[in-house]
Amino acid sequence: MQILPLGTEGALENIFQQNLSTTFELRAAHFRRVSAGWAYPRHSHTDFELIYVVEGEQEVLLSNSRILQKQGDLLLYTPGESHVNRNAGAETLSFYCLHFDIDDPMMRQILCLSGTCHYRAGEPVTQALSAKIQRLIELVRQPSTFLLADRLESVSALCEFLAELARTLAAQLDNAQPLQLQVLQMTRQLADWITMQVELPETEQSIEALITKLGYSTAHGCALFSKVYGMSPRRYRSQMKLKRARMLLFDNNLSIQQVGEKLGYADVAHFSRQFKRWTSISPQAYRQQMSSANSISS
Repeated sequence: MQILPLGTEGALENIFQQNLSTTFELRAAHFRRVSAGWAYPRHSHTDFELIYVVEGEQEVLLSNSRILQKQGDLLLYTPGESHVNRNAGAETLSFYCLHFDIDDPMMRQILCLSGTCHYRAGEPVTQALSAKIQRLIELVRQPSTFLLADRLESVSALCEFLAELARTLAAQLDNAQPLQLQVLQMTRQLADWITMQVELPETEQSIEALITKLGYSTAHGCALFSKVYGMSPRRYRSQMKLKRARMLLFDNNLSIQQVGEKLGYADVAHFSRQFKRWTSISPQAYRQQMSSANSISS
């Protein structure tokens, strides 16, 4: 005799939604208007970055190419993409910038396969996303509040944007060979282990040991991970450490040494050198920058 799940006895129709477990982060979303001659020096980010030009023209210098981004153009950067931003015109430049991260392997594969890409005004991707981006711009230009409803509205707008982005980019990648579910599960497990060990550094194991646990050779496991996450497992661990370091540095109750210890660095000088390699500034200078920025915004 078939045993039905509790509550479904005698049901004429049962439709269940698939379980969802995805984490995404929105960071440093901002609308900015700058004068002629404005430039931002070469830099890179640990997150995905989107820039939408509202007015004017922006010149973007990547490592091996130059992009002229005009009004209505959309530029999507993958993590680690080094770039310089400049106002390319004699008038003001207005743009919306969004830094985001998402841990869903399928979404990351879509974004990484698409790569850093310039979508011009009128192209299918830009047409599909423009209304979602305009909504995000409206929200970021509203007076800041800490009301739960306002924050959830921002989350809702970001979810709608990501859904449309996934739908549009996936349609463009129809001819790309999708990765097997087993591979996506393996890379997600490896990413989860790396993140857990960054939070609990006393449990840290080598990348080689983690990949071996999952039943893959180091070379093959690293190659598969890079296809999904757009970077090697070792670089991913460095970026997770940087992300956690930045979060801990917001807590002024923690000394720089204590922050380093929470990341597994017994020597504060070693942590400071590593943080400066990641960001080009010391942990103390970063903390001062964040304090100044918070003072201005408040």
